[in-house]
Amino acid sequence: MALWSGYRSAIVKGSDGFYYAKDLRQKIRAIVNHATLTAFMPDGSVLNFGSENDSNVTEQNTEGKVFAWYLTSAQDQVGHKAEYIWQKFQVNARAYLTEINYGGLQSDFQYKIALNYTTTGRSFVDFSATKLVANQKLSTLKVQAKDGADFVERYHYNFSYSDELETPGFYLT
Repeated sequence: MALWSGYRSAIVKGSDGFYYAKDLRQKIRAIVNHATLTAFMPDGSVLNFGSENDSNVTEQNTEGKVFAWYLTSAQDQVGHKAEYIWQKFQVNARAYLTEINYGGLQSDFQYKIALNYTTTGRSFVDFSATKLVANQKLSTLKVQAKDGADFVERYHYNFSYSDELETPGFYLT
């Protein structure tokens, strides 16, 4: 099952080796590897999910099959690229988005968004693929812009929460 541009569809392998939406409603083709999925979109953009080098960006079930690939990069036909960096804060934990780099061409990023997390007072278990601990909540968001060779902070936000409820959801205050 894959989510293509807002709808879910089973994907099947075509005779050319690419994967396609089973109902062929979307003209998207994908290359699926164990740790990666690369989707070629109708507008010429390319989306990369997962990574051969970083197991933090995939979630595997107990049989070793990939349950979810996290978006690691997106590039349009001109060469504008965004990069998404994920991190697990402990073994058997969910991966959290920690950085987004974007703007400019190829890997010459002009902007950076840093997402920092803090440990919650209580851990929650996510059974989506296997038993994964979810025990982080967003603490700060920082936006930086390139100034010469360095990045300079342009925006900073500290999150605060009302932790009265013992649920995986936290209310911003």
